[in-house]
Amino acid sequence: MKFRCKIQQTQKVGRKYKASWARDREISRPQSFFLSMQATLTADEHRIPTKGLQNRRSARLRMSTVRTAASVRTISLLTPSTPIAALVPLAVTVPPSGSVSADSAENHWKVLAGQVAGSRKLGGECADALRWTEITAHGQTYCVALVADGAGSAQFGGQGARAAVDEALRATCKALRKSEMVAKPALHGERIVAAAVKRLKAEASHLAADLRQLATTLSVVVAAPTWTWLLHIGDGAIVVSPSCAAATEWHALAWPVTGEYANSTYFLTDDSVRWSAQVTGSATAIVLMSDGLVPLALDLVNRLPFGPFFDGIARELAACEVQALHPHFMAMLRSPRVTDRTDDDVSLIFALRTPAPRPASSAGVQAVGAAHAGP
Repeated sequence: MKFRCKIQQTQKVGRKYKASWARDREISRPQSFFLSMQATLTADEHRIPTKGLQNRRSARLRMSTVRTAASVRTISLLTPSTPIAALVPLAVTVPPSGSVSADSAENHWKVLAGQVAGSRKLGGECADALRWTEITAHGQTYCVALVADGAGSAQFGGQGARAAVDEALRATCKALRKSEMVAKPALHGERIVAAAVKRLKAEASHLAADLRQLATTLSVVVAAPTWTWLLHIGDGAIVVSPSCAAATEWHALAWPVTGEYANSTYFLTDDSVRWSAQVTGSATAIVLMSDGLVPLALDLVNRLPFGPFFDGIARELAACEVQALHPHFMAMLRSPRVTDRTDDDVSLIFALRTPAPRPASSAGVQAVGAAHAGP
């Protein structure tokens, strides 16, 4: 199947943007298009969001929009300052207007979540934070998962990570109530980032500290029956197994993004926050991790997830109850298999879609499952 693609470059003139050139082309693989760290537009949005762009004064944007006669759209928005390594694939699936998928037995999740302080801390506090919840909204069930990694160089990095996941979870639930997340992925990404930054500023004021002392990364995933939305800031990673696979095929949707210097990355507390937001198809499994697990789970040379790492956990999670499996899961995070590869804090959320039905409420948003695993 061929997709029609229109590429247009716009240049800022004063306070307005004017098209400098445009061209059409055909592509056969929408996944080859990329979303930048900053923002995206849906095909129906005509304004260009300048908030969060790395270089506002000389912002030159290139917007690519892919449509079919049905409902698949792939959009990317790039700036010259965006490094190629920072880009992630985007495939936006927009349901036809007025259609709502009914909740089913396959829309519930089994979730393993855990975090362990790095061995270099010698009994110190883990600066990572994670949250997950399974909620129902408007007749559908969603799995929401968040991981944040407080900067080791920041005095209150752990507190910043906890504040970020708490506020981002609240803002994400608010977005789900409006049922617009899939149609406007960038808009909700911008709102969630803004809410988290506002919370961090309030925490910094309370502590009488510089905002940078609460520096933290942030990864957010919302898994719906027919789509998966994600937000990514920093050097964590997000890996999924698409619904067409039996949790044996793994795709990294968000790779660790490094900063200008070795062992550096980008944080929510940066003057200009570098973030990415995207929507892709439904998933059988979703995995979020902090950078401490990256050497074990990702092949950075070939840019591929390390299949055996994910296959083993998925197989055990499918066969066992979470309560029985969780102690073994935590033992794995503390084992030499992990500690020999990293001395950093490690956090991992591994969620697997399950056919086991549970009662669901159709009114408003109701949490039907939640977990927060500490060290």
